[in-house]
Amino acid sequence: MDRDHAATVRRSFTGQAEAFESKRFVGNLVTEGEWVLDHLDPPEGAVALDVAAGSGHAARGLARRVASVVALDLTPAMLEAGRVAAEHEGLRNITFACGDALDLPFLDASFDVVVSRFAAHHFEEPRRLLAEMQRVTRPGGQLMVADLVADNDTAVADEQNRIEQLRDPSHVRCLSATELTQLVDELGVSDLKVEERTTARPVAPWLGQTTKAPRAESTIRAAFDAELAGGTPTGMGPHRRDHELWFEQRFVAVTARRR
Repeated sequence: MDRDHAATVRRSFTGQAEAFESKRFVGNLVTEGEWVLDHLDPPEGAVALDVAAGSGHAARGLARRVASVVALDLTPAMLEAGRVAAEHEGLRNITFACGDALDLPFLDASFDVVVSRFAAHHFEEPRRLLAEMQRVTRPGGQLMVADLVADNDTAVADEQNRIEQLRDPSHVRCLSATELTQLVDELGVSDLKVEERTTARPVAPWLGQTTKAPRAESTIRAAFDAELAGGTPTGMGPHRRDHELWFEQRFVAVTARRR
C-alpha cells in the first residue's frame, strides 16, 4: 500500500479501534455482516485467513468453524482490540498479524479459505488485493470478498463516495456490485456466487465512530436532508425512524473457488 495512504488508514483506524468492539457503534453492522460467512464451506481441519481484518470479526466467526485462522491488518490498535475480544470469547486458534494486504507475508497456496470483509473500499488498488488473496488460496479453496457497494449510476456513486470520504479520509471508493464481481471473475475462478444485502443504520453512531466525522457532520446531514426534500440522491437511502435520521448501506458478498 502507498506509504501516505497507509499512514491515513492507520491513523483513521487507530481512532476507531475501540468503536469496532462497541455494540453502540457497529453492533448492527457486525450482526448483519455475519451472513457473509454462511457462504463458506471450509473443509475439516481448514486453515483460514482474514485479510484487512480490522479487529477480526470475520476471523472470530471463522475460528469456530476451522482449525486455525490468521487475522491480518495494517493497524496494530485494531489487532489488539481483536486479540482482547478473542481472549474474552475463549478463542485460542486465532493469530493476529500486522501486515499489508497488498503484499501478504505468506507463501502461495497457504490457506483453504481467504476472506476480506468490508475493507476493499479502503484500497487504491482493489485488483491487487484480490490477486494477493487468490495467490495465497489453495487450489479448490474458497475466497470471499464482501464490501459496501456504490450505485450503478456514476453520478450517484460519486456523491456516495464523497460522503464516505468526508466521514473517513481512509475511504477510497466503493465499487459497484458489477465492478466487484468482475474483478473476482477476472481471477479465473470457478463456482462464482454473488449475494446482495442492505442494512439500515442510524446516522449518529455511524458518524460518532470516526474521529474526523464530527467536523463533517453538518455537511453530511445537510446532504441527507436535501435528498429527503427531493434534492440530489446520495445513494445512501436516508430516512427517518421516530424522528431519528437513518441511512442504508448495500453490501455484496462474492464467493468463488480458486482453480
